[in-house]
Amino acid sequence: MLDVIDESTAVHALLAEFNAAWTAKNSARCGELFHEQGDLIALDGTLCRGPAEIARYYEHQLHGAYRHLRIEAPEFEEARFLAPDLAILNAGWNVVGFRHVDGSEAPPTPTRVTFVLTKRASGWCFAATRFMVPFATGLEMTVNRPLR
Repeated sequence: MLDVIDESTAVHALLAEFNAAWTAKNSARCGELFHEQGDLIALDGTLCRGPAEIARYYEHQLHGAYRHLRIEAPEFEEARFLAPDLAILNAGWNVVGFRHVDGSEAPPTPTRVTFVLTKRASGWCFAATRFMVPFATGLEMTVNRPLR
C-alpha cells in the first residue's frame, strides 16, 4: 500500500535537491535527477531529452542567460499519485533577475511548471518537466490565482 505522506516527503525532497543543484549551478546534478528517458521543456522553450542533454542545457544556461536568476514565492501543490511509481505535481513562482538589453533588471516573471515524476530503485526522479510563462491574451489574467 502506498504511504502518501512518506512518498510526498520524498517527492518534495527531490524538488529541494533540484533547487539546490540549480542554485549552486551544478548542471550535472540537475541532469542526474531526471529519468534516463526523461525530458524537459525549459522556460525558453528548449526541448531536452535524457539526463546528459538536460545537464548540457543547464551548463550553458546557468553560466549564461540564467546566471542572475533566482526564484521567489514558490508555491507547490500536493503531489497526486497516479500509481505507486508515478506522480504529478504543479507549482508556480516568480523568476527574478532577467535582464533587458540595456542591462537593467526586468520585472519578475510569473512561471508555472508541471512535474511528472517516476520512482526507480534509487528513488523519485523527473520523467517530464514543463515550464511555462502565462501570456497576456486580452482576457483577465489569472496568473496570481492560488494554485490550490
